[in-house]
Amino acid sequence: MPEVELDDVTIAYDVFGDGEPIVLVCGCGQPALAWHIGVAPELVRAGYRVVTFDNRGIAPSSSPPAHSICWSKPSAATTNRCSGS
Repeated sequence: MPEVELDDVTIAYDVFGDGEPIVLVCGCGQPALAWHIGVAPELVRAGYRVVTFDNRGIAPSSSPPAHSICWSKPSAATTNRCSGS
């Protein structure tokens, strides 16, 4: 699983397929693996490039000393940029 360094945290992500990119963001506490069961494969079959990532504090991403949900947007944007989407 690729990783990207973002300030004080390491974000783990995956990229599947080719085409127009879609970034799937998990809810609080949910691992990105949940997208891999049904949603991501169907989007890839439909011709999309799918980017998933584990939020801060959700393994295998690292957990900084203190984090909040408002940090998710920068994590998603950086993961999207680093994955080439």
